[in-house]
Amino acid sequence: MNATRVSFERLRERTDELELLISGLSLFGLLALPGLLNDAYLDNYARLPLPAIAALSIALPIVIAMAYALAACLVLHLAVRAYWVGLIGLRSVFPDGVRWSSPNLGPVQRERLEACSVSPDTAVERADRWASTIFAVFVFCALSLAVLGAWLTLAVALLSILGVALGSTNRAIGNGVALLTLALVATLVTLWVLDGALARRFPRLLSLPGFRPVVRGLAGILGLVFPERMFGPIRLPLQTHLRRRVFFPLLAIVFFALPVLGMLVVQGRLEFDRFGTQAFVTSQDLAAGEKSAHYADRRQSSDRTRVVPIVPGPVVDGDWVPLFLPYFPIRDDAVLKHRCAALEAPGVDLASLPSDTDEQALAHEAAATARTRRAARCLATVWEVRIDGKPVDLSTFTTAQRSDLGFRGLSGYVDLRGGSPGPRMLEVIWRPRPESDPAMDDFVPGRTRFTVPLLWTPDGPERP
Repeated sequence: MNATRVSFERLRERTDELELLISGLSLFGLLALPGLLNDAYLDNYARLPLPAIAALSIALPIVIAMAYALAACLVLHLAVRAYWVGLIGLRSVFPDGVRWSSPNLGPVQRERLEACSVSPDTAVERADRWASTIFAVFVFCALSLAVLGAWLTLAVALLSILGVALGSTNRAIGNGVALLTLALVATLVTLWVLDGALARRFPRLLSLPGFRPVVRGLAGILGLVFPERMFGPIRLPLQTHLRRRVFFPLLAIVFFALPVLGMLVVQGRLEFDRFGTQAFVTSQDLAAGEKSAHYADRRQSSDRTRVVPIVPGPVVDGDWVPLFLPYFPIRDDAVLKHRCAALEAPGVDLASLPSDTDEQALAHEAAATARTRRAARCLATVWEVRIDGKPVDLSTFTTAQRSDLGFRGLSGYVDLRGGSPGPRMLEVIWRPRPESDPAMDDFVPGRTRFTVPLLWTPDGPERP
């Protein structure tokens, strides 16, 4: 027993050092992780398929919440460990502990402090226990959120595929996630009521037929979601040593509060009014106003998920203003599939045309031009553009790839001549005449109007 105890004490000394090393290194990574993930998501948002976007909408908030929660745990852990190191240092410098006979303490203060103080060895042991407990909570939170996020991400991806097949993606995802969450909560609550409350107070229930199989079945379901071989060695010591008033609120925070917090953080990165304080100028009040997402020189990182018409800037000093109409497959494909069917076929496959002679090369170029024009006409079917209420001909618009914006789409120029210099209003409508389309999936929006205010200065902008 003594040899075993000594080996554990030596191992304990080494784990303290490992805790500090892991906490310090992990803290920097966790603080940088949300920004890196958010930038990667925004950069690839317009190119992701629907199941990936649906899955990431669940996974990203959970990962961000996990990163911030774990960073907070690590900061607390490092603070407690620093306190523990300070106690050990004092214990080595002053081995006799507190000198209660010191004249620096008055008699009344000494009596009060002696009554509430603990020995240095007890303080060191208590700080060590709290630091190790916090580190275990850090690991438990990480495992719990990782497993919960993995299951939810997989479920949402499958539900989105099922929703696309049924033509009701949003409803399938919403109802499916609500049903899974309700089932998980109901299983946890039922298991706690049956085994944690009733069976403890009324032991006779254990002799009822079917009681034990029901409890074991509920525990088995939770064991499939959260494997006991992985969680048991960490969860059981925490559950049996911590008070119920501490452990069960900790579970509620991990499983419910943190994902909601992550969702708020993600939405806050994309929304201007993060705290809901803009009472008299809301998003609805800006429907026909000026928004930075429409101007390439004013777009911010949060505008990368806003798939809207884009012009270079609000001030136009020439007779033509470049206009870019982005193509967003998740939004556009269902409408384009119907509206582009009436156009002629794309023609010969370019890969089948050799280019050994000039004649064959010209045929290859003509086929490529025909495909480009057809793609432009196809994209133009979902757009309608007006300048000061007058329609704009989109036949001269062509397909484009804007790597600076992260989109492909339709690009062209709007003629500003024929009007007076000064403020002009560019109106762009996505999916005009939606009544001509067949029934669409519920994630496909209806007719959407964008307004882009411009200042036309034919002679150039005025210089201050």
